[in-house]
Amino acid sequence: MRAHDLKIEDLLEFRPQEGKIFLKGVRTLLFNADALGTLRRDLIYNLGLERAKGFLIRYGWQIGYNDGISIKENFNWDNDEEALIAGSVLFSLEGFAKAENDIVNINRETKTVLKKGRFINSFEAEQHIRYFGLSDHSVCWLLIGYAGGYGSAFWGEKIYYKETKCKGKGDDHCEFEGKTLAQWGDDIEQELPFYEDRPIREELENAYERIQKQNKQLERGLTVHEELNKLVLRGEGLTGITETISRITNASILLFDTSLKTVVFSKGLDQLIINEIQYALTKYISNGIFSFPEHLAKYEELDNHIEEIKIRVSPNNMEYYCVLLPVIAGDDCIGLLISIHESGTEIDQESLMLLQRTTTIYAIEMMRQKQIFDLHLHIRADFMETLFTQKYANMDSFVAWGERLGQDILAPHHVLAMEIDCPKLNEMNSEEIILFRKEMLHATNKSFTAYCSSVMCVDRKKNVVILIPAEPTISKDFIRKMIKRTSEKIAYFKCELSFGVGNIVYEVDDYYKSYLQACKALNIIRTSKKKDRVLFFDELGSMSILLDSRDNDNLLKFMERKLKPVLDYDSNNNSDLITTLEHYLCTESIRKTAQITNLSLSGVKYRLNKLRDFGYDLLSPNERFEIQLAVKIFKIFR
Repeated sequence: MRAHDLKIEDLLEFRPQEGKIFLKGVRTLLFNADALGTLRRDLIYNLGLERAKGFLIRYGWQIGYNDGISIKENFNWDNDEEALIAGSVLFSLEGFAKAENDIVNINRETKTVLKKGRFINSFEAEQHIRYFGLSDHSVCWLLIGYAGGYGSAFWGEKIYYKETKCKGKGDDHCEFEGKTLAQWGDDIEQELPFYEDRPIREELENAYERIQKQNKQLERGLTVHEELNKLVLRGEGLTGITETISRITNASILLFDTSLKTVVFSKGLDQLIINEIQYALTKYISNGIFSFPEHLAKYEELDNHIEEIKIRVSPNNMEYYCVLLPVIAGDDCIGLLISIHESGTEIDQESLMLLQRTTTIYAIEMMRQKQIFDLHLHIRADFMETLFTQKYANMDSFVAWGERLGQDILAPHHVLAMEIDCPKLNEMNSEEIILFRKEMLHATNKSFTAYCSSVMCVDRKKNVVILIPAEPTISKDFIRKMIKRTSEKIAYFKCELSFGVGNIVYEVDDYYKSYLQACKALNIIRTSKKKDRVLFFDELGSMSILLDSRDNDNLLKFMERKLKPVLDYDSNNNSDLITTLEHYLCTESIRKTAQITNLSLSGVKYRLNKLRDFGYDLLSPNERFEIQLAVKIFKIFR
C-alpha cells in the first residue's frame, strides 16, 4: 500500500450512540485548536517556557507513537519509505498541519534515517503567535514530538526531530529534519532533556537549590558592593577598588579610558601584557560592539554587554582570557573594564556578576574624580586670571590661595604657553571641543606633574598656561625633556604641540608679562614654521626687546622691505649672499668674512660690490644698523 492511498473515512469509526470515535480500533478524541492554544498558554505561564516545551514535546511524542503503532499493525506498506511517509499523511488528516516531505531516506543496513520537509499551516505556530507574538526560537514542540514518536514506532528505536525554521519566529514556513540519535551526535544533545519526564517534586527541589545558591551569591555580592562603597566614601579611589575586586575575583584587573589609555591596573600586572591587550583591542574594538571613533560614543546597547576574547602575548607565548565590560555613566560609555585570566581558568558566573556590579562603582568614582577635576579647573582658571589681571584685594590672602593650590607665587617661576594645533578640531562642535581640550589638559597636567608636583596647567583662551617652579634642578634642558616626554605620552590625540617659554618671573606683577613673552615666542614658531616647537624668549637675545614691544607683523614687513633685493637674488641664483652680508656686518673685515665663509678675498669683494649695486650703503652707521636688525629678524623667523 502507498501512503497517499490513506483516506480519513478508512481510518475513523464513529459510534455516536456510545460517545466514542476510533482510529483503527484505538479510541480517539476531537479537540478544538483554540483549546489546545489555551492549554499551551497556561502551561507556559505556570510552568515556564522550558518545562512547558518538554511537556508538549512528550505529549506530541505519545500521540505520534500511538498513531505509528496503529498504522504499522493495520496496513501492509510497499516499503519503509511509504510507511514513514504515511505518518505525514495521517498527521495532515488529523489537522495538525500539512506535512510536505522533501527527503525520505531509509537504510536498514546502515541503520540510518533522514527525513526533511516542512509544516504548512502549523496550528501550534498560529496559537503561539496569538498569545505571545513572534518568538526568538522555534515553537512547534507538539508537532516535533509527534513526528519523533511516529518515526520511533515505525523504526523500532528513537528518532528525533528538530525544527530548523519556524513561522512562530518570523520565518515564511516551518521546516523539520529527523534522524536517529547516532546520526545527530552532539547536535541534538541540548534537546534530549525535553524528552525526559522529570517529576515536579524534583524540579522544585532543584529550583530550591538554585534559589539558595543565588541567595548566597546575592548576599556575597551585596557584601562586596558595600565594601566597595566604603572604599569610595573613604576616598581610596580607583586603586583601592581595583585591588579589592582583583583579590575577590582572583584575576588581574585593568581599566582603560575611552581612548584605550590605562587608567588603573592591579598590582602584579605586567606592562607587557597591558601593551599587548591594548594593541589587540585597537583591532578588535574597531569591528565589534564596542566600535567607537576617537572616543567611545553613546551606545545604549552597551549597558550590561559583555565581550570575551583571547589574547596571545607574543614574547612569552602565553594566552590570556579577557572579559570586557563597559563602564557606563548615564548614556555614555566612559571606560572599559577588563578582567584578565590565564588560559584555562575562565571566569565563573559569580565573579562575572561581581564585575558587573563593580562597573557601577567604577562609573561613580570616575565621575566623582571628573567632577573634582572640573572643579579644580575652574578654581585654577580663576586663580590664573586673577594673577594675570592683578585684581586681588589683598596680597596675603592671594598668596594663601595659591598655597592651597600648591603654588608659591612669591617664588621664581617659568611661564609656558602651549598651543594645540589639531586639524580635527575643525570638525567638532563647541561642546566636543570643550571636552577635547579638557582631556588634553588632564593628560598634559598628569604628565608634567609626574616630573614636578608643583606644576599648574590652566586652559586660557587659545593657549594652555603652565607654571613651573624655577628651582635649581629645573633647567632649560629639564623643561625640554618634560615637554618631549609629554608630547610622546599624548601623541594619541594626534595633535602638534608648540611651547613658548617666557622669562623667569621673580615678582608677582611680572607673571602676565612673562606669559605675553611666551605667546610671542609661540607666534615666532607659528610664523617661521620652525621644526623645533619649543622656543625660550630669552634665547632671542636683543631681538627679545623688540619683540616685547613691537608687533611681529611690522617686524616682518620691515625685514622683507630691507632685504628684498638680497633675498630675491639668492632665490633666483641659488646663492647665499645673505650669509656674506651677515658676517661682514659682524666683523667689518673682508679677510675675516672670507675665512668664516670659506670664500676667496675676490669672492667676498665681488659679493660686497653686488650689495652696493642693490643700493646698500655699508659705510653709513644708520644703514648698517637697519640692515643688521633686518638680518636678525630674518634669522629668527626664517
